[in-house]
Amino acid sequence: MAAQVVGGPLCETLLARSREHLRRVWPHVEALLHGRPGWTPPDAPCLTFLDLGRPTAPFAEDLLRTTGTLIVPGVHFGAPEGIRIACFAPEAEVEAGLAHLADALEAWA
Repeated sequence: MAAQVVGGPLCETLLARSREHLRRVWPHVEALLHGRPGWTPPDAPCLTFLDLGRPTAPFAEDLLRTTGTLIVPGVHFGAPEGIRIACFAPEAEVEAGLAHLADALEAWA
């Protein structure tokens, strides 16, 4: 099965869909994070990391509990003061999640 997917037509279709999705949603991520201290744009736009300068597990837990928006605290990546942001959900969910994240970052500042 894997041999049929890797390098085959299904693989190309999935890659094309993923690229198109990221082309639509990544500008929203950049708009939220551009110029924010602790953020360096990634080489490949699909997920990114933001250093908030203090432990983020409580921040991530509160965001999930209050809004249903999931971000991954950096403690799982050896960087407890950061968060990982990915945008693989449907476009409307990514936009809603980024709005929740923006509000939470403002309140947490």
